[in-house]
Amino acid sequence: MIDPASPIRLVYCDENERFRMDPEAVATLQLVKELVGVVSVCGRARQGKSFILNQLNFQLKSMHDSFFG
Repeated sequence: MIDPASPIRLVYCDENERFRMDPEAVATLQLVKELVGVVSVCGRARQGKSFILNQLNFQLKSMHDSFFG
């Protein structure tokens, strides 16, 4: 089972460059009973995917800290 506090890879690109769903991630998400936000970013190497996700993560943490103190 995947740690619920960590990000999970729901979609990946297989050896034939086709998108696939990760069965373990799907099973984990099916166990969650509350709302879940899903973010997907794909693209070529070194095009800013990590930057975008880091910015989103920073904004979410800031909003959480503002709300919960």
